[in-house]
Amino acid sequence: MNRLVVGRLTASPAVAAAAAAGAAVLSLLWFLRKSARRSRPNESVLGLAELTKACELWERELAGARDEERKRRLRKLLWQAYGALDTLYEISGRSRGARNMDHDDGAASACSSDSFMSVSNLEFAHGADYVQEAQSELIGGERIPMTHSPTDITLNLTEELPDIPPIVADERPYESGLARVRQGEVRCRKIRLSVSGCTSDDDFLACVHGIRHAFHMVLSRVDERTWLRSHGQNLLCKLLARAERPSERFATAFGTILDYVTNSLTADGGASILAELENRKVAALSFYDLVLDFTFLDALEDLENPPAALTTAMNAWVPAVVKQKMLVAAVGVVISAKRGRADPQGFMTKYYDVMEEVSPVIAWGLLGSDERLKQSCTVLKDTILAFTGQLFRLTRQAATLGELADSVLEALHRSSDTITRMLNQP
Repeated sequence: MNRLVVGRLTASPAVAAAAAAGAAVLSLLWFLRKSARRSRPNESVLGLAELTKACELWERELAGARDEERKRRLRKLLWQAYGALDTLYEISGRSRGARNMDHDDGAASACSSDSFMSVSNLEFAHGADYVQEAQSELIGGERIPMTHSPTDITLNLTEELPDIPPIVADERPYESGLARVRQGEVRCRKIRLSVSGCTSDDDFLACVHGIRHAFHMVLSRVDERTWLRSHGQNLLCKLLARAERPSERFATAFGTILDYVTNSLTADGGASILAELENRKVAALSFYDLVLDFTFLDALEDLENPPAALTTAMNAWVPAVVKQKMLVAAVGVVISAKRGRADPQGFMTKYYDVMEEVSPVIAWGLLGSDERLKQSCTVLKDTILAFTGQLFRLTRQAATLGELADSVLEALHRSSDTITRMLNQP
């Protein structure tokens, strides 16, 4: 049997080659970024597919890791690989909307991709041994012994959403959703007629049914999951940098919650998370339900109608630095109280760890007096609301679920472009 051993991972030649190519691509990143302006649109770039495969392998390894230090080092390796992927997408011109996340020098160190430029040996012939050398460069001289083969851990993202009625391939998503609604099969924690532009509860639920399935189809693609994880963290890190707040704790919390969700999907299809969120009426473990509805739309709704005491404090004639401290303290008290009622080992505790880092920044941006941050947070808010409304319009128009998924992906990339352009401004 022609097999290579990488640490304690027994890998087929194809897997070892993909990992080695991925490591070599990391080494080439500096040159590629320098030559990006000279590249032709849609040019094929060496290593794009190979690095995507390597990221998938490392993601699976991370999903099975139990030791916290090991997970931290794997997250660092993956994060820097995701940065390389963003640059390769930019150079190749492969996008549904730009994937050109620019790791500018102003971003916090936890979000920078420059730390892995020191890998100097570019010989692909070193094979599996070379990827270990590259990992040693990236993680401070220690090797990461791999303990799972790529087939050990599988995320069943291509299967139907659990407990959510399917959409037949030739059905129009909206009509399919409307039929399910009339049968009482579609639930949602909150009806949002204003932001969605819907005319009735049934109209709203029919669209939500299609949106859930469209995001599920989009995120069944490894490259889109990789891009979304990388790009989402980059954007929020840049927002923290704009507010002059460190991003290391956020990056750690962000990686931890994604690992937790991945492990839950692997273990029980996300049933444990849904059980924890049952009293919050979250009906599905989907991007719409968890990210848009439960996180962003709820937060923006709260900031539209802040408590009277907070509004008075923000309008008082006191120095801006005092107002900011009052706001951060108020947000911290609320989050700490909620975390105290959550399962210490559960999803919500990890969720509040993320919100503790991001919520004060967005709250101060929208309610405070920092005009530069206010502009960024206003663009973020307006883009999220516009994107949400667009999802509902696209669902009504789509002829098939595949068409809807493609349209949702286009809209997602365009929206991220809008936010990225704002955050890249000096």
